[in-house]
Amino acid sequence: MAASFESGSHRGVLLTLFSLAAITALLVLLPVHLRTQAAKGLFQKTESHEKDLPNYDIRNDKAALETLATFRTRSNKSASQVEDVRGSMVRGEQSLKQRVPTLKVEYNSDLRIPEVIAADVKLGKAFLTRASRGKRSGILKTFLSQNSDLIGATSAQIDELKVAADYTNPDGNLSFVELDQEINGIPVFRGEIKAGFTRAGEMIRVINNFAPGLDSYTLSTDFGDPAEAVRTAAQNINGDVSKLNRLLVKRASSDLKVVFGKGDSATTAEKMYFPTEPGVAVPAWRVLIWQPVNASVWFGGLTVIHIAITRSATATTSAAKRTRNRRSSSKR
Repeated sequence: MAASFESGSHRGVLLTLFSLAAITALLVLLPVHLRTQAAKGLFQKTESHEKDLPNYDIRNDKAALETLATFRTRSNKSASQVEDVRGSMVRGEQSLKQRVPTLKVEYNSDLRIPEVIAADVKLGKAFLTRASRGKRSGILKTFLSQNSDLIGATSAQIDELKVAADYTNPDGNLSFVELDQEINGIPVFRGEIKAGFTRAGEMIRVINNFAPGLDSYTLSTDFGDPAEAVRTAAQNINGDVSKLNRLLVKRASSDLKVVFGKGDSATTAEKMYFPTEPGVAVPAWRVLIWQPVNASVWFGGLTVIHIAITRSATATTSAAKRTRNRRSSSKR
């Protein structure tokens, strides 16, 4: 599978929150390893998240279908249009299988898109592309263009993918490429495509998390107030908002990233699009808050995705297990 990267050594838990500047709608927790001392012995125990903030993703919550429908409607998309994109992916899979008979595609559970694309190793040795001495990022983009239905991308969108990484391991036998998705210069949450290559330049596997079917001309650009996003984010992790330095530092801020306070522990809010379905994405803020943690934690990070629906919407979902059944009374 795709390579994972550990966070740097810190004495605080890194809390990253994505927020639309509006009422609370959901929390999504993405595990970044936390190292803690075991109760007994010399071994260390690894935890993927804090106990009072269980992993949650609105896209996997069957009780949140109404909220997802609200996002869809506000994006001027219909359920049939979403299913059309998914149907195109299935046809794209069938087309690629004609060229790679041992193809095995695994779909993820949130967007239900083809996430793992590779030949089935149980059926023999095979690759997605032939050996090549060409540029690896170019090989990957060509593969994506040839299988655009499977990915759910247009030729222009594939051309616009940014090369985030292109490297070979120390042994020289494997290489890796990562392409990142942006919309009008704004990153898409988890919008990345990674691929592994052999020494001969054959492509082994693709890990696809491209947000499909998005139209940059129709996506909302109303990100709301970043200060409100920070306040809402802090409340949803039971943080003390009064202790946050919410003084905006203009010299350190830009149109994409807003900085509150100074120093390494400054709170930041960054724009990002959060995809909820094929063809649907909502503008969000990634809010970064540093907080002290239990003394037993050596270092690590906890990533929390916080999405809020617009204030005029009528449906909300629970923020997390610890805030279950809590509703907001905010109105526009």
